Amino acid sequence: MSFKKLILFTLLAVSLAACQSGPSAQQVAATMVAQTAVAAPTATEPPLPTATNTTVPPTITPTSAPTLTATPSGPLVIKDDFATKSDIWGKCDKCEWKDGKLYFGPFDPRGNGIDQIFSIVCVACGEHTYFHIAADLTFASGIAGDREFGVGLTAPGEFMSGTGIAPSQLGALEAWDLRAGTWTGSNFKLYGAIKPGAATNRVEFTAKPNANGGVDFYAAVNGKSIVVLSNVIKRSTTGLKPSIYLGWHSVGITVDNFEYDEIVP
Repeated sequence: MSFKKLILFTLLAVSLAACQSGPSAQQVAATMVAQTAVAAPTATEPPLPTATNTTVPPTITPTSAPTLTATPSGPLVIKDDFATKSDIWGKCDKCEWKDGKLYFGPFDPRGNGIDQIFSIVCVACGEHTYFHIAADLTFASGIAGDREFGVGLTAPGEFMSGTGIAPSQLGALEAWDLRAGTWTGSNFKLYGAIKPGAATNRVEFTAKPNANGGVDFYAAVNGKSIVVLSNVIKRSTTGLKPSIYLGWHSVGITVDNFEYDEIVP
């Protein structure tokens, strides 16, 4: 046997021995599957969250905005300094707004007696049984002497009343029953509280309830009471309107710092 054949025979024998003693293909495959299964991670449940003590904020329920309810209005108050013309006043043929004042009158003569009363009505003041009215009044033109003027109330064609003064310092709490043409006011007298001539006077008139269920009228000038009359209105009179008035023709005045206050019993 040659040397080459001897080597080839030896190699073949070794290969055959190796094939007979090793594991089969099936055994190798099974071994690989088992090893893969061992190497794979074991399936586990997902981790539970760690319990912590947390404060749950309170639930806030939205609420509607508060409803604004209108409350009953209080007593009516009206003031006018006459800096400009205002629509609170009624029709007036002899009125002029200038220099921060209302110029009222003079009027030409007309008729007799009570026909000589000229008024400008505060229409915005309404019609109230109880109230206080005041204004600064100054004689401005025409005849002075005993020509009176003042503040008060009027029901055209029915009744008028007010605190009347004259440049001669005469004063009274005037009251006329215009339907009957009778005077129910006080007598005119001289009062030291009234400033004479063209001096400015603060003139006030007040209608207040009395203990008997009637109405008392109060006249005051420059803060001083001059006359008080009780139950002046003798019969039912409606539509009483606050006003500034001239008690006779041919007299003119200026008006300033008007004030009206409703009185609620």
